[in-house]
Amino acid sequence: MPVRLSVEELVINDSFINYCLERNEQDVLHWLQYQEDHPDGQDIIEEAKQLVFLMTGSLQGLAAGTPAAPVFPIKRFPLLKVMGWAAACTGIVLTTYFVFRQKKDVRMPSEVASAENPLIFTTKAGAKQTITLPDGTKVYLNSGSTLKLSNGFGKTDRNVFLVGEGGFDVIHNSRLPFTVSVDKYDVNVTGTFFNVRAYPGDKITETSLLRGKIDILIKNGSSTPLRMSLKPKQKFVLDVETGGQIKGSSDDPGESENKAAPHVAIEALSYNRDSVNIETAWIQNTLIIEEETFEMIREKLERWYNVRLIFKDEKVKQYGFTGTFRNESIEQVLKAFKDSYFFNYTIEGTDIIISK
Repeated sequence: MPVRLSVEELVINDSFINYCLERNEQDVLHWLQYQEDHPDGQDIIEEAKQLVFLMTGSLQGLAAGTPAAPVFPIKRFPLLKVMGWAAACTGIVLTTYFVFRQKKDVRMPSEVASAENPLIFTTKAGAKQTITLPDGTKVYLNSGSTLKLSNGFGKTDRNVFLVGEGGFDVIHNSRLPFTVSVDKYDVNVTGTFFNVRAYPGDKITETSLLRGKIDILIKNGSSTPLRMSLKPKQKFVLDVETGGQIKGSSDDPGESENKAAPHVAIEALSYNRDSVNIETAWIQNTLIIEEETFEMIREKLERWYNVRLIFKDEKVKQYGFTGTFRNESIEQVLKAFKDSYFFNYTIEGTDIIISK
């Protein structure tokens, strides 16, 4: 069996960094096999992954130019080459981390769940949290979301119910498959990493797979749900408003007729020009806007910053933007948008009035 590596060795391993950031398929396969060879080393892997995300987040901020406003408006600008500063930043992050780690076990902010009774976790608009479930699965809960655990979670099943958006890094357990239920479908898995976005009122809901394999069971009204499987770097997209016809299969002739159901599709995951996955960037507290109109990103901004956008001009809704933001305020985002299109805005509490 290959030698098990320490956290210190993993975070400076280029192949492991590529695995964490989904940059190289060969590296991903290598480290998935490594985890199968070392099932007792999952805590070390998770700790190293969190540190890699921390370091790469810091480096992305430097690479964007100024840490205060790493913005890429739709008018394209070349990245500044600051590899010397990036290397220095890596050293600072690593040194600080390991000094504190020797004194105390340092972990990312999280909630540790109990197996007693149903548990409900809720995040308000503008807030996020990381939850560690009783089985060791990590859930990254996005703004304005709710996660509920079943009564028997970790004992008789591993069923959770999601309203909103969550990223799931599921611990493998073939005896108790993990199931995420949303309004229109269920996601079944034994161990993998995926993201589910299913906010009430959204026209589109998505499930994005980064690692492993998942099955989507669509609740189409028949006794046998429609099953669709996803492979890594694919996403399941369901259009709630577009009516489609999915033929149900059942022993009951009365249920064999076509059932009205939302339109569904399997698509490739989306990446920005820096090869960062757009569907899961929020987990690293990164807001990515890729050639989207003001109208398209309206709800995203409202949830992210706990504000309400009020448009006084229909033309402004069609202005298109591309940008990457990390830790910026809503006003900094709006100022960056104004580099692409001129518009006016006023902030009144949590209301932002936008006009031409």
